Amino acid sequence: MSVPENYHCQRRGARVYKIRSLEDIYNLPTLDQVKNCLYDIGESMSRAKAVDDQLGKELKFNSPVFRWPDLVEWVDDDKHDNTPVFRMFGDQSKEMIKPRVCLVRGCTNRSSDGRFHGPLCSPCFAMLRDGVIGHTDSFLGDFRKAAELLKDKV
Repeated sequence: MSVPENYHCQRRGARVYKIRSLEDIYNLPTLDQVKNCLYDIGESMSRAKAVDDQLGKELKFNSPVFRWPDLVEWVDDDKHDNTPVFRMFGDQSKEMIKPRVCLVRGCTNRSSDGRFHGPLCSPCFAMLRDGVIGHTDSFLGDFRKAAELLKDKV
């Protein structure tokens, strides 16, 4: 049994585990950590899937809008905020030099245009975190307006 790669995050005051597979979750040091990690990642994944299904339906995409990351950094802080820290694989220094496009299909926001949370731009990140599409000039704003029109007709 090998404990997943981890480090202590000073800012969060907690240990952060790099989760790449179910085996990594299984190999966490305690049963409580396994339960907490499954809960946190499960809630985040459920929220992302619900938004993905709704966006796919509204935008008429046949494939998922989001791609679940290959690596999730789970923060072991007992807060259950259900917001794992997403990190992209690859050389981080190279990733930071060239602007990235948001991971959400259809979003054209680039890392050079504004703030990013891992591979997601702030509007997409906030939508996934809160389950609410805020006022934005991105394609999400058009989706919000369409959703409001549909809501009135239902």
